[in-house]
Amino acid sequence: MKKIEKIRTKLKVIFDEFKLDMYILKLIYLSSKKEFIITECVSIYQVVSGAVQMYILMNILINIIIEVTTSKATIYSSHLLVWAIVYAILTFINSVLGSIYNTSINILSINIRKYIDNILLRKISDVDLSLWENPDEMTKMEKIYSTHGYIFNKNGFDLLGIFNAIIGIFVNISLMFTISPYLIILIIIPSVFDYVNARIYGNKIWSLWDTNSDDKKNITQAKHVFMNNNIKVEMKINNTSNYFLDVYNKFFGNFFNEQLKAIRNKLKGDLIIGTLNNVITLSIYSYILFLVLFRKTLQVGNFTYLISNIGSIQGDFSYIFNTYGEISSDLPFVKDFYDFMNSRNEIKSKEGSTLVERTNEGISIEFQNVWFKYPSVKGTKNGKYVLKGVSFKIESGKSVSIVGVNGAGKTTIVRLLLRIFDPDKGSILVNGVDIKDINLESYYKLVGILMQEFGTYWLNIKENIKLGDIENKDEEKSEELVKSILDNTGLSSIVKDKLPNGVETMLSSQFSGGVDLSGGEWQKVAIGRVMYKKPKLLVLDEPTSAIDALNEELLFRKIEEEFKGKSSVLIISHRFSTVRTANKIIVIDNGRVKEEGTHEELMNIDDGMYKRMFETQAKGYM
Repeated sequence: MKKIEKIRTKLKVIFDEFKLDMYILKLIYLSSKKEFIITECVSIYQVVSGAVQMYILMNILINIIIEVTTSKATIYSSHLLVWAIVYAILTFINSVLGSIYNTSINILSINIRKYIDNILLRKISDVDLSLWENPDEMTKMEKIYSTHGYIFNKNGFDLLGIFNAIIGIFVNISLMFTISPYLIILIIIPSVFDYVNARIYGNKIWSLWDTNSDDKKNITQAKHVFMNNNIKVEMKINNTSNYFLDVYNKFFGNFFNEQLKAIRNKLKGDLIIGTLNNVITLSIYSYILFLVLFRKTLQVGNFTYLISNIGSIQGDFSYIFNTYGEISSDLPFVKDFYDFMNSRNEIKSKEGSTLVERTNEGISIEFQNVWFKYPSVKGTKNGKYVLKGVSFKIESGKSVSIVGVNGAGKTTIVRLLLRIFDPDKGSILVNGVDIKDINLESYYKLVGILMQEFGTYWLNIKENIKLGDIENKDEEKSEELVKSILDNTGLSSIVKDKLPNGVETMLSSQFSGGVDLSGGEWQKVAIGRVMYKKPKLLVLDEPTSAIDALNEELLFRKIEEEFKGKSSVLIISHRFSTVRTANKIIVIDNGRVKEEGTHEELMNIDDGMYKRMFETQAKGYM
């Protein structure tokens, strides 16, 4: 039974590898169908015509030798000129097709990269947002992102090369089989050794990627520090560059030492296998000489053909096994890519889900006894709930502020509201409908969000703002809206005083004529992007952390004028000056709603948590 199980396991491995090989070829075909077909047709023709040319040359050689040595004409004598013309024509056609092949290969290579990039980036943009908070999934995605271009380009062409080599072997063996069938077995053996060695090495390299993922992360992070524009001044003042170089060298040393061991082991295998291969190859040539000199069963022409063809067949076999050994070492990467591309989102709209329509009113939200713990702690003994029976309501067109100490669960509420995660218990209602039954695409179109960490895009200021609603195709109204937003956010003065090409200036010094903005200026751009979207639910999570108190007050006044009564607003902030004007304030403590009411109501609670926090912060301004 164990033997049968082992055989089944091996067969499954072979089948899975074959499936991944076909997946690679499928993607290459889809990337550029025309060039794929041209490349393969030309390759097959060149392989077959090469063998035919060798066969023609052998017959011409035999014919010439016989005529010279015996002065007798052969049955081929009258066809010598025809053979020569056919050979010349095939050579000319191969030359022309070679140019076509090289052009097609170059186009195919470019299209492969573009196609794979497109489908991967599209998938990355579509995955559950919760994936970004799972370290294991992030490690896998980083591997996919960093290797996909090389993996598919290299292995795709390698698989096509193997296919062409198989055709070449089939053609050459068919012509050679009538001369000496036993040699074929001897020719294959050295290549099998090469394949086994390459496969062992490939599996070792893959295991290094898997077992040293933390080392790889530390290497990557240490390198990125040197290119991080946000901390270059801090690094210079604190003189931390040597520290991070030491970190890089330490973890790279760990990773490199393991790679070095694998390389040395492969070298030992190469030396042993190389010696065996040389012995087998010498044995093959010795056997051929024996047939010519002693058995006299081979003609000189056949001898010449065998010697040249054996090298060709051996080369093809060696290429197949060596190359497939390398491909096999990359297949775990391909499997990760395949699994990722075919993964299904857990959080998605149900079939027939309820559309959230745009109206003149804001979206109403209600949390009903919501309990939640993060997936990373589920099933563990110490896994604690972050939210414990949270209930509150945001009425249509009203504003609600949530305050609390760090770790109280404020940002978790936002994540659930945006359906990055689903609650473990309880319900979240959107306009009275369970959020799980809501069409997410229609919901997200009406949600505007400004987080503490926001997008700083290299585009110009106008394009940055228009990213808030890329479906707005009315250019005239769009331009008017952008101008109004620039005025309302104070960005118009920045455009006038700081941007040499006005709204067309690229917001990155990496571009010619581009300009870098400060953190506060970028935050105004992000606020402008939200205004451009005109959301019906506005979520502000520490939205003004990079803006001074005076500008903060002006901006919130503009936000209130823009959205009051038209949109529902959820504000999370540590600055009480930004939350006190909300229609309702909710105090979260240890995952529970501790207090709820207006600013005035909460300030009237003796020894209330909100009152203590407010007064503590107010003292800092005195």
